[in-house]
Amino acid sequence: RLQKITLFRIITEACHNVLKHASSSRVEIGLDVRDGQLIAAVEDNGKGMDLESITRGRGMNNMEERARAIGATPHWGPSRFSTGIRFELKLPLKLDE
Repeated sequence: RLQKITLFRIITEACHNVLKHASSSRVEIGLDVRDGQLIAAVEDNGKGMDLESITRGRGMNNMEERARAIGATPHWGPSRFSTGIRFELKLPLKLDE
């Protein structure tokens, strides 16, 4: 249950960051299962940011800490749109054998 709540909070923070900073006209939120991992993604077509010199604010630090607490890996990268950011979280799933 804690893992689900934490995942919800991370995605909520990613959406909040888009609303607050991205100046985007489009955002997509996705959940997928691939290769034994849950992939959660929030992607926008906003103004983006310099991924080489990201200044970690409180929101991004909270997202990283929460991800670590549930064994997930966060990643920020370029969006597949012409501009913007893609936030992706990979969470290994424990599948019953």
